[in-house]
Amino acid sequence: TLRWASERGFAYLRNVAFLEDDEPGPTEHARPGYTTWDLGAGWHVFRNLELRVIGKNLADRRYRESADEVAALALGRTYTVGVVGRY
Repeated sequence: TLRWASERGFAYLRNVAFLEDDEPGPTEHARPGYTTWDLGAGWHVFRNLELRVIGKNLADRRYRESADEVAALALGRTYTVGVVGRY
């Protein structure tokens, strides 16, 4: 993870890599390795108001959420926009 922060805002870039699971347990499936990229930023618009934008799985990799044989596929590329207020 690379992070940058100042009084006015923040940003980060995150990379997560998982190796191949070629020796699964009795209730697991063999899984190929995969890599995901996340990017996020926030800006303090006013002293008590912050705007955040986050993108996850930007390469839109398809992978199972766990090695369990009944695990669902993880979400694809997702974006979140949020407003945070403090009082």
